[in-house]
Amino acid sequence: MKKIAFKTGRFPSRFSICLLLIIVLLFFNQIKELRSETGFPAAAIVEKAVDIGIIEAEPAILGRDGGYSVRFQNHSIWIYGDTVVRQNDHPDPLLLSNSCSRTMDLAAGDGLTGFKPCRDTNGAPGELFPFTAEELAFNREHQSLNCPSEPCGSRWALWPGAAVSDSVTNRLLLFFKKVLVKPEILNFETKGYAMAVWRTPDEPLERIQNYPESQWPGLMFGESEPAFGSAAIVVQSMVYVFGCNLDGFAKPCRLARVPLADITHRRAWEFYGTSQKWQKDIESCQVVLNGNDMMSVSYNSYLERYLAVYSQPMSIGVMLRTAKKIEGPWSQPYKAFDAKEPVNAIGWIYDAMEHPEYAEKNDKLIYITYSRQTGPLAFEQRIVRITLKRP
Repeated sequence: MKKIAFKTGRFPSRFSICLLLIIVLLFFNQIKELRSETGFPAAAIVEKAVDIGIIEAEPAILGRDGGYSVRFQNHSIWIYGDTVVRQNDHPDPLLLSNSCSRTMDLAAGDGLTGFKPCRDTNGAPGELFPFTAEELAFNREHQSLNCPSEPCGSRWALWPGAAVSDSVTNRLLLFFKKVLVKPEILNFETKGYAMAVWRTPDEPLERIQNYPESQWPGLMFGESEPAFGSAAIVVQSMVYVFGCNLDGFAKPCRLARVPLADITHRRAWEFYGTSQKWQKDIESCQVVLNGNDMMSVSYNSYLERYLAVYSQPMSIGVMLRTAKKIEGPWSQPYKAFDAKEPVNAIGWIYDAMEHPEYAEKNDKLIYITYSRQTGPLAFEQRIVRITLKRP
């Protein structure tokens, strides 16, 4: 599989400068939105937050973001988004739009080790989600010096979402979104949302292409629909899936559910609607909380509540929300801790999430990760232990 090399050292374009100015101007609107959020007041549920340190990565991996994880076949599988990889035979690094690692270290209290990256046919860290032949051809043409048509410098990316384990059929289901990434900062277009299936970590991932009753070839949901896959949780035989879309600089999240056995059949999906009932009509799908497009939702036995963990948009704050029912009402956000500041132009983090398979003491101790930039092409993923207290 051909990967895309990218150059460094470019001066910011007028587009980039204007975009950063817009971000600054909208920051104050974001603060105003946060202060006006609905929901019952958040109780103080964090007793202590301890930074455990950096999660190890293979030396060839310079950095990556995301980091959804799930327990599957005696491993903890970690799925990442954009990943920067060092090349032994080339001075420029490679940019992968997704990657993964797995470990048999199932205790996080002393940090996590033993990660083995998913590798390509050459033995180097590779992409998890396979591209179609058409997507690969587009990327080759539009990244070449002889780009035949606009938008030159663009590429298709497959950015991961949440993953859920199907214990009945012994498979792992992974959400992802198909994105057209353009060369300017924060300039991308999401084209839709889909899934893949993994039957064993020793075999390639299978990208699901057929979704009965869907009107978008190769996609479950289209670009104008909720970004289902931001978070997912299995409750008995049902999968509850959150879709968090960008709205200004907030990330309102909608909720859907589907029997795990019928997850690829669109007509089997139901959406939590404006009448606070489950409905077949996706247009009635209502916002249940504001979160982020990468987040986690789990049931916490110690709190006896559902727990959402996410990065506050345009912030370094790592936020928690709780609810007695997954549909809500959800509490207002409670800040668990401030992440270490990244070294980048935007100045915030965006991918904090919990890893509930590592929780200890009946979920009183939980583990949260986030990624941060530490240099021009350097990133780290940190893990933090949270000691909860009952409200």
